Amino acid sequence: MSKVGIITDSTCDLPIEYIKKHDIGVIPVNVIFNDEEVRQPIFDLTNEEFYRRLVAGEDIKSGVSSPKIFKETIDKQLEKYDEILLITLSSKLSAVNQTAHLVVKQFSYENVTVIDSLCGTIETGLVVLLAARKLAEGKSKQEVIKYLEKDIIPNVHLISYAATLKFLRKGGRIGRLTHLMGTVLNIKPIFHIQDGEIVSPGRVMLWQNIEDAIKKLMAKVAGKQKEELVFVAHSGNPERCQKLIDYFKALPNAPKEILMAEVGPAVGVHVGPDTIGFVWVGEYSDEWFKEL
Repeated sequence: MSKVGIITDSTCDLPIEYIKKHDIGVIPVNVIFNDEEVRQPIFDLTNEEFYRRLVAGEDIKSGVSSPKIFKETIDKQLEKYDEILLITLSSKLSAVNQTAHLVVKQFSYENVTVIDSLCGTIETGLVVLLAARKLAEGKSKQEVIKYLEKDIIPNVHLISYAATLKFLRKGGRIGRLTHLMGTVLNIKPIFHIQDGEIVSPGRVMLWQNIEDAIKKLMAKVAGKQKEELVFVAHSGNPERCQKLIDYFKALPNAPKEILMAEVGPAVGVHVGPDTIGFVWVGEYSDEWFKEL
């Protein structure tokens, strides 16, 4: 059987221990400080340093790596593996997927398959880790592709909130009026990634009530997960994240494996500090938000 490796991009925010354990290649999505380009935290930049500079008000943007970096990452993995699954964040959120397709086509990588996760941040990371675990079980490349496309990608969900709408507004993810209302009234929308795009199910919460809302949504998910692996992610607030993990674990029918992840610079530049979200594979309904 062919030896199959995985490549993803650094917006997946998968904790470094899982990247190392499964030998996952990572294409950096770069962060640009005042026209100075640096790579994601597993390369050049720690999350702590990034959030310090973000809060300090530096002009920060993110950018897709050059095709050369994509090619170098693919070639390095092909030194160890016969075939590659290249799993990217949603093609509707970034040009990473498009660039991956262009590089694979340009250099005729017939043994590299590009998969659009239709996800963002640790939601992509969950897809990647589940794929890596299936390969570790001895599944073939085609079996893993079928598993992802049929069972995982259509059923993976992310719910999150942002402590400030400033960075979502700056990155064009929300409009000026939404940003103004959220700032003046201190209300925060809860976000969901649906069909590869960031949407709000129409529910906004006062800041002081936002964590209670997340807990109620966790209670809705418990028992409805199709995979026992779940991530709870944060951007610079591990203590708050751990409290939510402890709450999630104590729920009846809670997922058996609830892991913490930290949102890195490539995504953090858009959501800002103190964001919390969680990701699972299973049932989801917009109706849940009407009960908050």
